[in-house]
Amino acid sequence: MISYSNKNFLVVDDFTEFRNSIKSMLRQIGATMVDVATSGEETILMCRKKKYDIIMHDYNLGPGKDGQQVLEELVLQKLLPPHTIFVMVTAENTQAMVMGAMEYEPDDYLTKPFNRASLMQRLDKLVERREAMAAIHAAAAKSAWAEMIKACDDLIATNKRYASMALRKKAMAMQEMGKSKELETLLRSILEQRPVPWAFLMLGRLLLARGDAQQAQVVVSDAIQQYPQLPALYDVLAEAQQKQGQLTAAQATIQEALKTSPRAIRRQMQLGALAKANGDLDIAARAYREAVGLGRGSCLKTPDNYLNFVNVVNAQAVSSGELIDRRHQEEVMSMVSEVNKDYADDKAVIVRNTLAQATLLKNLGKSKEAEILAKKAAEAAQQLPHFFSAEVAVEVVNQLRDMGQAETATQVLQTCAEMYGDDPQVQSTVSSQEGGALLVDRANAARQLNRDGVLLYEKRQFAEAMQPFREASRLQPRNITMVLNAVQNLLQLTKIQPEQKESLKKECMDFLNNLNGMPPDDKRFERFQMLRKVALAL
Repeated sequence: MISYSNKNFLVVDDFTEFRNSIKSMLRQIGATMVDVATSGEETILMCRKKKYDIIMHDYNLGPGKDGQQVLEELVLQKLLPPHTIFVMVTAENTQAMVMGAMEYEPDDYLTKPFNRASLMQRLDKLVERREAMAAIHAAAAKSAWAEMIKACDDLIATNKRYASMALRKKAMAMQEMGKSKELETLLRSILEQRPVPWAFLMLGRLLLARGDAQQAQVVVSDAIQQYPQLPALYDVLAEAQQKQGQLTAAQATIQEALKTSPRAIRRQMQLGALAKANGDLDIAARAYREAVGLGRGSCLKTPDNYLNFVNVVNAQAVSSGELIDRRHQEEVMSMVSEVNKDYADDKAVIVRNTLAQATLLKNLGKSKEAEILAKKAAEAAQQLPHFFSAEVAVEVVNQLRDMGQAETATQVLQTCAEMYGDDPQVQSTVSSQEGGALLVDRANAARQLNRDGVLLYEKRQFAEAMQPFREASRLQPRNITMVLNAVQNLLQLTKIQPEQKESLKKECMDFLNNLNGMPPDDKRFERFQMLRKVALAL
């Protein structure tokens, strides 16, 4: 018989009577350590302070975060230890709710009402499974992947009941270790014996990561025929289609996934981006509207969804040549106001929001008001502590030009070409802009010098590598990739020229200071911080 006296429980429900009812049932089955919370926000705070063995969380908590958003945040913030059991408790079991929560894999669902006997039966099964996999979870908690694989093999050999789960955990450990060939062999051997959804999914992602989009498409297309209700398979298929330039097909694929799981915020965002790229502005507006609504209360909330919605509505007005109707005007202005309130401290977001509002006013025939706002946005854009991402920068350039702020538009374009000029997509976009061809030529020259420096670095010729890196920096002093490569090379150089450490350290910091305006959400920002830390410690 399972003992619950040593288990830490958290019960979350906004109704006092139901909370007390569950707490009483848990007491009757032997639980002695039971905490309670009344909201999703409280759950997050409590999980930051304490590790729970079992969480019983109501889905519908009224205003604020719902159960799906709580589970989403706990998973993304890594606040759920591998051993924790998360049970979603709900009075409803609609497909949208169930599939939305399934994206983050709760351990079980309990539908209200239930009694002590049924609760104990469900918990017994869940705890028994967790205890059987205790060694696997312990290894995962400390990222001991080789140890985790051994624990999986041991469980597969001794307990056939949990062999499938152990195989999945083994595959996850192999993925973490970067054993892609061994992982592919394992996955294909599993699929040869029987179709397993998670194996199809993992194999598709593995092939995508390897750059084989066509084969990934074949694998997940086959899987979808067998498991049409698994939305994650559609995500992999859409990504494979995108990588092959099949944007219309990718949009249709994501739309199909959303029929099964409409409450997936990131999928709505992806649909918005694809539909916008395909010129399907009605679908784009609908998707971004959904993303805004789902984002309220979610850790995935982002100003981009608001701004994308406003910009798509503006684009619809330009495309149709008609004034925006009153309902859409009110909706857009409501979103503009929400962004100003929620992101008041983010100067780059406020610049974008001001430009979106100015464009709206222009489309409404309020030219003078639009001009005032556009000028305000242009002035603010020249004083930003952090630059825009590449995609956003191009959008801002177009908006500034459309609003008569050509000088600032050129400055933003130049900075974009300098910071991201080694990106082929950015080059393609920049070259289509006025004055962009010269910027691309300069970027290409710097990119070739950077390649020369990298080749010398790989040969460990660190002193010789500095010449092309310095020349590249003179052409594009704020290019993120080139600066980081140069600093990494300088740090190696300090090891073989310790007598030059001080001057080399100064050069490192001079390089890094050129990136002070780097957007914190850039994927290279972590590398930038790490190199700065190492350089400062010299």
